[in-house]
Amino acid sequence: MSTERRFGGVREKGWLAEYDAPVAKIYLAELQPDHGFFYHYGLNVGSFAYNTDLVKPSEVPKSWDDLLDPKWKGKIGMQDPKTGGGAHSFVVRMHGLWGEAKWKRYMDAMGKQISKYGRYFQVREAMASGEVAIQFVAYPDFTEPLKQKGAPVDWSTPDPMLFLGLSVGVRKFAPHPNAGRLLLNFLISEEAQKIIADAGKIPAFPGMRPGTYSRLNDANLVSWRIDMYKLHDKRWFDAQIRESFAVNR
Repeated sequence: MSTERRFGGVREKGWLAEYDAPVAKIYLAELQPDHGFFYHYGLNVGSFAYNTDLVKPSEVPKSWDDLLDPKWKGKIGMQDPKTGGGAHSFVVRMHGLWGEAKWKRYMDAMGKQISKYGRYFQVREAMASGEVAIQFVAYPDFTEPLKQKGAPVDWSTPDPMLFLGLSVGVRKFAPHPNAGRLLLNFLISEEAQKIIADAGKIPAFPGMRPGTYSRLNDANLVSWRIDMYKLHDKRWFDAQIRESFAVNR
């Protein structure tokens, strides 16, 4: 098992066996890949989180653009995209979703809003403790455990929300391929999806998303299967990210 991104790489190398999983028929087409090389058993969703003591219910940002409101300047923290990680991937993929002109305007403006950079969990703790009001690029299943423990935190459902499929596939030359197919079918079955949900993670199957995660059923989820470097290479993006997100460093 691995992420959708890693499975895409091994698929291109011819290491995965194509398989038409019968259990996948319970899913809407847009929730599973349009091929039979791997399937999603869970989701990693990009959002933003906020401190409920510092952000009034009437002020909760509803969109990515809402984060650019001048009142949030100096009150937003972010995993440092200049060092790679999920924030870096998110920023690059939004280029493919928004187009270059909108992407550049937005990221330049967002960079001026940020007051704290750090590792993901450092920024999450800073948001939970009130050092910053908002965490830009946060994952609901990383925020929710703090909320369940009583921390004053919550997360939003902006439009769109990029998701990375947590995936399972069968190796092309697996010694026991039938056993692999049985495990694959189980992991995407309703039974296993409930187990994943009970463990506090986001299952791929909407009907099994519990409690607070059910709000994702009405969100505009867009797969991270956007070619990161279709228009520009990594060096170009690294330069742009340093330019946009180094203002307050």
